[in-house]
Amino acid sequence: MDELLRYCFLKSWKTSAKKLALPVLTSNFFRLHMVPACPSRYTLDVKKSSFKKLGAFLKVMTQSGVITIREQTKGVETIVAVNLEHEDLKHFHLREDDYEEPKPEEKKEKESPHIRELYKITAHVAPIFKNYHCKKGDLLSAQNIRQHITEYVKQNNLQDPNNPRFVTLDATMHDALIGAGGGSETVNITWEEVMQKCLSRMTQTFHLTATGPLTQPKPVKLEPIDIRVNMRSGNKKVTLINNLELFQIDIQDFAKKCQHGVAASTSINEAPGKKSRELLVQGNQVDFIAKLLQEDYKIPVRYLRGLEAAASKKKKNKK
Repeated sequence: MDELLRYCFLKSWKTSAKKLALPVLTSNFFRLHMVPACPSRYTLDVKKSSFKKLGAFLKVMTQSGVITIREQTKGVETIVAVNLEHEDLKHFHLREDDYEEPKPEEKKEKESPHIRELYKITAHVAPIFKNYHCKKGDLLSAQNIRQHITEYVKQNNLQDPNNPRFVTLDATMHDALIGAGGGSETVNITWEEVMQKCLSRMTQTFHLTATGPLTQPKPVKLEPIDIRVNMRSGNKKVTLINNLELFQIDIQDFAKKCQHGVAASTSINEAPGKKSRELLVQGNQVDFIAKLLQEDYKIPVRYLRGLEAAASKKKKNKK
């Protein structure tokens, strides 16, 4: 405990000297600076030290020349000066075990889901990828696909020597990208066309990596968030949003944000044939919902369908 007292005392000056206004009551110095300086796995208790009292400990620190103490009134002492050039302070270092314990987990805003576009290898294109330890049914990113195609073209000398922008398709690439039956006709297409044709012959999937410490990454096939405006009885417009829950969006929380954001009533309903519930918001709220999804939930616009249904600005201004 003696060692811990001395450590917390020195650490207080080393870390708080610039913020600490002198003079300071010794009792306040202990409570506001020494106690917080104590490593979280220990408890600072003067009574358990050989000094028994704070005053006795600070007297030793005064005698060593680190601080100067004066008695303000009888029994009330203040620290009036500190020698920051003292050898003990100059050579002070944090202990290896002095780090903060993780705080109890507080309620945090849900992080935005991480969305990945992956392409499934089909029977059409499998021959191109077989030499790269990839088989039918495997999932590849567009970057991986481009890398493997580039390797294939270079290994088989298919790049046009007269125009590096073009690739001369061999029989394997022709069958994979265009289809069988090309005969002996030479086909030259650009690198970009090779990539586009390859992706078009594969199955595109969207994969959602779940967030949060208790959730394991789990890929799911995603449909875009669907936003539609319908007419209801009385010629009233409503906005219907589907597939929110596929993107790990709390539909109850989202509904509250819509209620507060546009001062409109909402309701959540089961949607026949859908994997998630449907949210109904009174009025044409496409603009607000699109902005909310992109700014608060970080959903890229390419995963939003139906934005063209937004109310035009002219109509809004007339209202």
